[in-house]
Amino acid sequence: MSNSQRAAKPACEDAAGSSAQTTGGSQPASTEVPTVQVGAVGPKPDPRRVPAARDSQPDGANAVTEQVAMVEPSRQATHGLVELLPDLLAPGMPTELLVGLGEVYYGLGEQRCAQRCFERASTQSPNNADAVNNLGVVRFSADDPDMAEQLFLQALRCQPDHEQARNNLLDLHAAVPRLMARYWGQDVATAKRIVPSDASVSIALPPPELRFMNETDDSFHEIGARNLETLRYHGLSGATRLLDVGSGYGRLPIAMLRGMDFHGRYVGMDILPRHVRWCRDNIAARHEHLEFHHMDVRNGRYNPAGRFHADSYHFPFAERSFDMSCLFSVFTHMYEHDIENYLNELHRVLMPGGTVVATFFLLTPQRLGGTEADAVARTMGYELNENTRYRDPNDKLHAIGYDMNFMTHLIETAGFALSDVVLGHWAGGSGDTYQDRLVFSKH
Repeated sequence: MSNSQRAAKPACEDAAGSSAQTTGGSQPASTEVPTVQVGAVGPKPDPRRVPAARDSQPDGANAVTEQVAMVEPSRQATHGLVELLPDLLAPGMPTELLVGLGEVYYGLGEQRCAQRCFERASTQSPNNADAVNNLGVVRFSADDPDMAEQLFLQALRCQPDHEQARNNLLDLHAAVPRLMARYWGQDVATAKRIVPSDASVSIALPPPELRFMNETDDSFHEIGARNLETLRYHGLSGATRLLDVGSGYGRLPIAMLRGMDFHGRYVGMDILPRHVRWCRDNIAARHEHLEFHHMDVRNGRYNPAGRFHADSYHFPFAERSFDMSCLFSVFTHMYEHDIENYLNELHRVLMPGGTVVATFFLLTPQRLGGTEADAVARTMGYELNENTRYRDPNDKLHAIGYDMNFMTHLIETAGFALSDVVLGHWAGGSGDTYQDRLVFSKH
């Protein structure tokens, strides 16, 4: 159904009152009312009927189902069905029946009635992907693409393989480029160029309880896209073998699936088992070239009961297994001896010339004694030793920073050559990123 099709106020508004959200008009009256497959944007000749009644339905539900199922999709029958709406929305009506009723109303062009059915269904069953997706279709038809996008994404979180919601989201982004650009974390021109027509938009996003940084969906995508851009700038390609240490709840791999044609090997490692488990179930299960490993390494902040010590942990990979590695916000939560071991392990598993991109809190003479000294004192106010400062006296690994010369010495001692230094704005400077970034390559 195209957004240009409009009609006067539908009959159901007079018969049953306005819905909680305004939807716009319904289909124009005609002798042959177009029917649609709810779940696909646009008319398709696929008349729907209400699902068969179940024995568990409340008294009267069977009779209502039979009544509605016999309604012919004609304008003459519409008024009678509209008058039934208050009874059909009675408490206790099964979700599946509400979804079926909404499809019937939508096929008759009564979008407001359909919306009320889908709203009731999705309210009483928030994880019903069909109800949420169908409500998104109605909102898109009513010129509310922002709400439609959120509903399609919600349906995909409920059911990641929901094909109709996936196709609806693709259609929506094709019709509204600004939403496509926002979703992919790009400007409109770039998004049109890089987004494939069969983009993997059905990838689930981690639930809020896993996001300990409290990201919204938008900020989750923004951070992932920014990290991906950094890696591509330093040589990540579609064929790269990438080791992501501290893969968390999947920001980078999701950004890679959305933002590039990646057919290489991705391996994520993290010390939090629930994050690894979610990534395996929701990312690796659908993309065999992506894998996730739990590294049960002890960390006073994130994994205090870990089996292995970080200063002696052996990465479970053969020598020269990877072309590139990244550690975003990992060394900012580790002690120097643990970092030293990780650097040695990275050198072992990387190919000659392999690149590491890692973030730090770096302490420089200017930051310690210049214009940024006050900001450093607030952010890293406690001294562990001459090379190390930290933020929280009760949790040293909440944020820990190192003298830059000391850290570059550790990197070079491990067999790497430093190639790029980018200072962030955590200490009050003007950097584009919050943390500092070092890039170095294996000799």
